[in-house]
Amino acid sequence: MIHIFKGPDAPLVHFGQTDQIVSLGALAKESGYRLGALARKLKLTKRRLIREISESLELPAIPWIRELRYQHICSALISDEKLQTIATEHGFSSYSGFYDEVLRVSGMSPKLLQNSLREAQKKIIERRYLEQRTKNPEKRNV
Repeated sequence: MIHIFKGPDAPLVHFGQTDQIVSLGALAKESGYRLGALARKLKLTKRRLIREISESLELPAIPWIRELRYQHICSALISDEKLQTIATEHGFSSYSGFYDEVLRVSGMSPKLLQNSLREAQKKIIERRYLEQRTKNPEKRNV
């Protein structure tokens, strides 16, 4: 028997037989973000999995798994991986499906979203660096 519950950072799955706790997001990624494949991995029917996710996370299963995949895509877009590789690793059978999904969710092409995310990350790093410098000004020898 399994139990899905909200963890401190992400949903978790508790396997009663082995007393093992695993990230539901990691299992979803391993399953190609497909509810049917995830259900088979958890030894549940797809219908039961959808009910478990909806009840435990208080979110419908399909929007939850789409949002999870989008979050994982955004994390991957910051890396230097090729867009085609990112598409394949996130369960898309074609680049055009990946392109359409990213465009639908973000309103931007994958390349434009990648550039936007990288620019935002760069600004965050610069801001943190400046905050550190103002908190701990270096002593300069004159």
